[in-house]
Amino acid sequence: MAVNRGPLRFIVLNLSGQDVGVCNQCKCCDCELASSWDLRPYEVIQRVRDDDERVLSCRTVWNCQDCQECYMNCSNDIDFGAVAYALRQEAQKRGIHPPADNTQS
Repeated sequence: MAVNRGPLRFIVLNLSGQDVGVCNQCKCCDCELASSWDLRPYEVIQRVRDDDERVLSCRTVWNCQDCQECYMNCSNDIDFGAVAYALRQEAQKRGIHPPADNTQS
C-alpha cells in the first residue's frame, strides 16, 4: 500500500486543479445518475475536505461518467468529474480497487 501523501484536498488539487475547499455545499452538483451511487457528488467533496480516505473506495468516485452536468450547475466551477478522476488515480496509487459491485459500463 502506498504511503499517505497528505490531505486528500491537496492531493485532488495537485492532480486535478480543483479546489474543493471553495465548495459551499449548495447541492447543485447533484447528478441524475447519482441515485444509484452510494454518495452524492457534494458528499464526496465534503469527505475529501474532511480527509476521509474511505471516499477512495466509494462507488461514486468509480462510477462518475464525467457527463459535466454537475460542473455546469456548480456556482463555484468545481469540475466533479475531474475530482472523481483524481480520486481514482490516488486510489490506484494506494492499491485500492473499485468496489466489487461497481456498475460502471
